[in-house]
Amino acid sequence: MNVKISNSKKYKYNSSLDFIRFISVSFVILDHWRIDTSNKNLHILLSFINDGRFGVDIFFVISGFLITYGLLLQKDSVDFTFKKDIASFYIKRFFRIFPIYYLLIFFLYIINFNDTRTNFLYYATYSSNILISKYESWNIGLPHTWSLSVEEQFYLIWPFVVFCIPRKYLLKISGLLILLSLVFISIFKSDVIIYFITLLPSCLMTLSAGTILAIYYKYNLVGLNRHKKSIYLVGIFALLIYIFIKIFNLQYVLLNKMVYTSFAFSSILYAINNPNKFKQMPFVYLGKISYGIYLYHYVIGQIPNKYFIGISASFWLIYIVKLILLFSISVLSYNYFESRLINFAKKKLSHK
Repeated sequence: MNVKISNSKKYKYNSSLDFIRFISVSFVILDHWRIDTSNKNLHILLSFINDGRFGVDIFFVISGFLITYGLLLQKDSVDFTFKKDIASFYIKRFFRIFPIYYLLIFFLYIINFNDTRTNFLYYATYSSNILISKYESWNIGLPHTWSLSVEEQFYLIWPFVVFCIPRKYLLKISGLLILLSLVFISIFKSDVIIYFITLLPSCLMTLSAGTILAIYYKYNLVGLNRHKKSIYLVGIFALLIYIFIKIFNLQYVLLNKMVYTSFAFSSILYAINNPNKFKQMPFVYLGKISYGIYLYHYVIGQIPNKYFIGISASFWLIYIVKLILLFSISVLSYNYFESRLINFAKKKLSHK
């Protein structure tokens, strides 16, 4: 790639990305909080949108993009030093991710939610994705934490790659990681791959798609945008294939992964070029607090219905009450805990 520094300014808040986050976390919630309905039209609609893997893969592309772009900004700053900036990266990650995660899993350990104590070490070390593949089962403790484990494992490696390797090689490395992911997914039989897609190599396709977007956004967005219409068409085509997959209930993991990644790539490119497109939509804020929503949703969904209103209450009423509880906890968590820790980390790093 001929590097053209056409966009080296600091990354600004993008409400369109938060809207995509909201869509992604909605897919996950609808998958984990299954709605059993006799309404034929609603059943058909839900069959298209209760796909947690689709939502998680979009999250991975967003994560790969934001993390890589932040690392490139650090690397290109005039006062860059490896020791200072690698420490800065991990300090910011620590205060953004760890506090509410560990508060939650320690609380669940105390009450032994879903037998959390048995496999607590996996959750404490961000390796629950390995737990799922080891037992080839999703019905273990806190299965939704697998994607958080994948991201943390990626964060242990990728900052060193970005900081230590010349930027002219980063696109090639990202391409090789996508190829590695394709090969890794292909070697497993169809009856077990569903449990091995939780491992980091399986997720490198989506994460690396995000890193490629970040590299172009930082150095050659103009060049990428020359092909944006074609990329948008690929995204639309991917969406049509997704609908086809759902209609015929196809279970080809590699095909699904490629479709999810293509759609996410084009959607995020659109968000980059239209950062305020969805600014006025109320759901944008829910995307902003989507980390908390994702972290808490599985636990709230597992609480027996009788503890909310009563066994005789309608399914829909209980569902709505659970959603209100989830959003309320997530809002409180973000406003009074997460955002304060984020600001604390920023202040600490600004004084260094």
